[in-house]
Amino acid sequence: MTTIFIINSTKSQQFINEVFESVVAADEDVHLLQLPSVPHLDPPIEEIITEIDRDVRYTVDTLPEEDTAANLTEFAIEVDADRICIGILDRTSAGKVHVDELMQSLLLHQQLSGHLIFGEQIMTLEGLEYEIHPSNA
Repeated sequence: MTTIFIINSTKSQQFINEVFESVVAADEDVHLLQLPSVPHLDPPIEEIITEIDRDVRYTVDTLPEEDTAANLTEFAIEVDADRICIGILDRTSAGKVHVDELMQSLLLHQQLSGHLIFGEQIMTLEGLEYEIHPSNA
């Protein structure tokens, strides 16, 4: 399986911990996808990963352009991702999750479908299926 974790905050340590500890299995590939709008993390990703006692293969990737569902979907298709995880940045006073614009766009994207699961600190779009349209070249 392949998991993409979208780094959508400079303070992503607790989100990365939850992904590595409760979402991914030891034999999975994880793409930590740093958005162009989040150029630096505190602490750095490598420092966060060394604190996690899991043997998971990971790479740190960056979207080459803007944070759009189309760019993210293209990346997911390229790496054949089975799931996409994103940190929950905000909740209502009743505990409901505020879904940010990027996740809303992903949920509505025509080429991508899956099941949305909410964890303590992350939401996951899993069981991804892609509808790939032939290019008009």
